[in-house]
Amino acid sequence: MSDEMPIKKEMKMGEIVNKFPETIEVLMNYGIHCMGCGFAFWESLEKGVVGHGIDMNQLLTDLNATVIETRKNQNIQPISQ
Repeated sequence: MSDEMPIKKEMKMGEIVNKFPETIEVLMNYGIHCMGCGFAFWESLEKGVVGHGIDMNQLLTDLNATVIETRKNQNIQPISQ
């Protein structure tokens, strides 16, 4: 996983919020309020937002920008695989 795009559309929603809890607010701002739903937890980000009419590219940009900025502000090392 590169530092530039730590979140990919194929990632599971649960994986995203567990690894990057700072993304919860972004998801909520996009109207994705299903974070407590058991199904949403195991769905990919792409499948989870398909019914919400959300621009996937913009969501990914905002999620990744939040993660990168948070990591930079907290002086956390870049995500690497």
